[in-house]
Amino acid sequence: RRGMAGPFEFRLMTLHSSVIWVQVSGKILADKPGGSGFHGIIADINERKRVEDALRHATRQIILLNSITRHDILNGIMSLRHSLELIRDEPLTEKQLHYIEQQEKTIAQIQHQINFTRYYQNIGVRPPRWNDIGERFSAAAGTIPLGNITIAAGVKNIAVFSDDLIERVFANLIENTLE
Repeated sequence: RRGMAGPFEFRLMTLHSSVIWVQVSGKILADKPGGSGFHGIIADINERKRVEDALRHATRQIILLNSITRHDILNGIMSLRHSLELIRDEPLTEKQLHYIEQQEKTIAQIQHQINFTRYYQNIGVRPPRWNDIGERFSAAAGTIPLGNITIAAGVKNIAVFSDDLIERVFANLIENTLE
């Protein structure tokens, strides 16, 4: 009636009072003798909707499992760091101190990588949107210790259609440049 051909999705109640999902698309036949008509298709999409719901549920479960696992790993890392701090209080040779410093660097890298997984778990969870490049770049630069380096982002009023990871991409590029 509104002149829109669809497709439209909605639920219907069957003769047996069960609810099913259908997809309807069609068009108005205005040139029909004696009035107008409608030509369309109704497709049962109940199974697709069931699978979509199951996928959403599985995604939520995976995100929860990732979060719990990440938390447990970070707790283990904190325990390792604490042990190394206690060892540092003991009398050590230069060689032992060197090995402890290497372990601390490795632990820091692992912690950084585990924290980075927090960003990846949201891929596909939220739809992409228009992001202002200058704002996202400046926000990314604000998360990185720059020391005496100054970053100037002169990009204004330019947007890119992307997911939330665009800021993390910029941060990664800045970090790689600083190394």
